[in-house]
Amino acid sequence: MKRHLIAGMSACVLAASVISMAPGAQALGNNRTVSRGCGKNYVASNRWSDEGGWAQTTKVSGHCKGRLSAALQWSTGYRTPRVYGDNQSAYTSTDLGTVVLGLHWGCDNCDLTTS
Repeated sequence: MKRHLIAGMSACVLAASVISMAPGAQALGNNRTVSRGCGKNYVASNRWSDEGGWAQTTKVSGHCKGRLSAALQWSTGYRTPRVYGDNQSAYTSTDLGTVVLGLHWGCDNCDLTTS
């Protein structure tokens, strides 16, 4: 019995330490400046209400000449089509579905950032 108690406590301590080391969640409204290989972008998103929302990717600094883009992800996992802007900004919005993530690209082949 004592061994089971100690093993259970050790597992709880290990789980708590792993959880505390995990990075912050990427959730709708996690607006911030992100660094990319060719500069920095500000990524922002939010909901209108229970249905719909918006996402915007904006150049802060850098030399990237590529176009920025943005999209949204619904609670079902489906994504809106990627909307391409220019090399300064991209914006998208929808009135449909429960939006859970803003999706942002700093250029056509940049990695995806969520907000």
